Amino acid sequence: MVKLLEARGLSFAYPSGLRAVDGVDFEADRGELVCIAGPNGAGKSTLLKLLAGLEKPSAGTVQLEGAPLARTRAKVRARKIALLPQTLTALPDVTVKRFVAYGRYAHQGVFTRATAEDGRAVARALEQADVADLGQRLLTELSSGQRQRALVARALAQEAELLLVDEPTNALDPEHQIAVFELLARLSCEGHAAVVVTHDLNLASQFATRVGLVAEGRKVADGVPGEVLVREVLEPVYGSKLAYGEMAADGGESRSFIVPWRG
Repeated sequence: MVKLLEARGLSFAYPSGLRAVDGVDFEADRGELVCIAGPNGAGKSTLLKLLAGLEKPSAGTVQLEGAPLARTRAKVRARKIALLPQTLTALPDVTVKRFVAYGRYAHQGVFTRATAEDGRAVARALEQADVADLGQRLLTELSSGQRQRALVARALAQEAELLLVDEPTNALDPEHQIAVFELLARLSCEGHAAVVVTHDLNLASQFATRVGLVAEGRKVADGVPGEVLVREVLEPVYGSKLAYGEMAADGGESRSFIVPWRG
């Protein structure tokens, strides 16, 4: 069966010669929430850009529903893939509602105005990301955590099947960290696919259906959280400054937790 997203032998090198991604195989399908973890400089964000088609691989292929991503028209790609970056390089001087409405452009013609369905999609996205009360505020007036939630809302308004998300819980308080992952998990259960780069191993443990661990541009592990988020897999990548334990989740299932520890 054809996967929603599939990459084979993916590599990327910067002009300096630094190889940020080195021969990575990756896939994600509807119903999955895949977390990509790894230390700083491991190539996680570069891998996400390759999967989104924002960078051209030096080797390997990315396929979207069995077709080469590089040959997919930009409008079609925008309807299928929503990319949520860590931060915005520049902040547009617009309201949150207007910013979130940008996510609907892939569904509109060049000369068409926003439809009632566009309005409903924006309203749903604002509510889901818990920024409905900020709709008339300027993006430049928000805290970094509020802006992060506005970014989530814009991606949701796009209504893409595949969500590529780069560290969505940066600058968020614990309640909103959980809320963002609960939302991504619910969307996955509804038939979307979510690929999430995260440093938070505990959130990955609680919500991921699968975890891919990368180091020095290579994928070193891929499996369910209970297989990857364990000492024998993590210690060669992160070192020994971690403490491990287990805690019962909803329904009585135990999940591991990992915290930085001086030892």
